[in-house]
Amino acid sequence: MNLHNPAFHLLAVLGNSPGVLTETLWALAQEKKPIIPQRVIILTTTQAMVRIEEELLQSVDGQPSRWQEFREAILKGKKIKNPKNFLILDCRLIQKSCGKRGKQIPLEDIRSADDNHDVADFILDQVRSLVSDQASRLIISLAGGRKTMGILLYGSISLLGRAEDRLTHVLVNSPFDSELNPSFLYPAQKERWLIDRSGKQWDARKGKIQLANLPFVPLAEAFQKHYGQVPRTFTALAQKMSQIVQEREPLRSVPVEFFRDRPEVRIKGKTYKFSVRPYLIFLFLANCKKRNVSYVKQSACLTDLELFQSKLRKEASQSHLSDWRSRLNFKMDEGQLRKNLLDLRNQIKKQGDEARWVLEILPLKRDFSLQIDKKFIIIIDDLFVK
Repeated sequence: MNLHNPAFHLLAVLGNSPGVLTETLWALAQEKKPIIPQRVIILTTTQAMVRIEEELLQSVDGQPSRWQEFREAILKGKKIKNPKNFLILDCRLIQKSCGKRGKQIPLEDIRSADDNHDVADFILDQVRSLVSDQASRLIISLAGGRKTMGILLYGSISLLGRAEDRLTHVLVNSPFDSELNPSFLYPAQKERWLIDRSGKQWDARKGKIQLANLPFVPLAEAFQKHYGQVPRTFTALAQKMSQIVQEREPLRSVPVEFFRDRPEVRIKGKTYKFSVRPYLIFLFLANCKKRNVSYVKQSACLTDLELFQSKLRKEASQSHLSDWRSRLNFKMDEGQLRKNLLDLRNQIKKQGDEARWVLEILPLKRDFSLQIDKKFIIIIDDLFVK
């Protein structure tokens, strides 16, 4: 089992049902490509922590705790180097601000609007810290804790998470998803026979656990790329993101003027200059958009790009040696196309904050066309006097 590159960590909010944690970890270990996280980070309150201690961590009469038994059941038979470094439980108590004491104290439970704000900021800070580790991948479980905690965790991972992170919810068949005594943790648990409220016995071996992957939009890369440092608090981050969304959409309605006779673009009266090869692609994409032509993938456009380049070269002014089109004689394969697209992005970034929104209209992976309505594209024909 290749469990080291990258390292996986599980982040979960947990309340009075600690079983969702073991169920999630069990399901991960049973996947076609088993995943056993190195660290298991729990965000919880002091009230819920009491239940976690009772259900998972207490050792009775010197016997292993249920968590120890669970780790042994998961790791048994697995060919893992240094198994002691896996499934390391890290319980973190949610902190709240206490003005009277002048410090933060553990939160007992979520009972007020202020508590909600404290929980939101705490969860955001935890996610921020974990996603900063580029050598690891994060698996997030929304199955436990109060609904507010799950919603705030979902919001935090959407705002700060990476595309390679994973969001999950665990599903368990009845009656193992309800209150049993002792509680259901995983099918192979030591306490096999479980009793429901009516006194009926149920075999833990019959428990079926499924892990559902939940979609989320990782907004962090675009947010940081265009707007610098991410705000520290959840509320400020949400407000800033809403502001950005409101500001961005009208920008797609700003006319973008492309010149054919020189590698320049004009936006709101300001001119931006580009080098020859990146501008060739930019102008080509603008021309395609005007003609309602798009491509599913980059490589599909290479023949048309070559024809467009040849046409531009023939248009070059013979009396103006500075005409950029006279230098168009490039053989463009898929690798060079990707490189010049990257150069185009970098040149847009260097134009300053006013031009950065243009990055938003560049092609997508499965839609190789400019992401702007063609009525806002203006191509200015040759201005040279012939």
